[in-house]
Amino acid sequence: MGTKNKLTAKDYEKLGRLIDQVANSGQGTTKKLLWTSFAKGLAYGFGIFLAGTVVVGLIVWLLGLFDSTPLVGPLVQSLIDYLQ
Repeated sequence: MGTKNKLTAKDYEKLGRLIDQVANSGQGTTKKLLWTSFAKGLAYGFGIFLAGTVVVGLIVWLLGLFDSTPLVGPLVQSLIDYLQ
């Protein structure tokens, strides 16, 4: 097992100064934080939608390549019909 890293008082002081810098920089206002979170959520949702669309399209295309395979062909055709 790995060793646990214990923070010293100096580490906590450094962390406190960093948090104070963020709060004083103006980046920590509630309105900006909410807007940033909203924009990140929209971008994340759009990315998931786009990636899912591409992956499903690739799967359908790959399954279409096996259309004429004797044993797998009917199974692949039924899957393609189901996905469309």
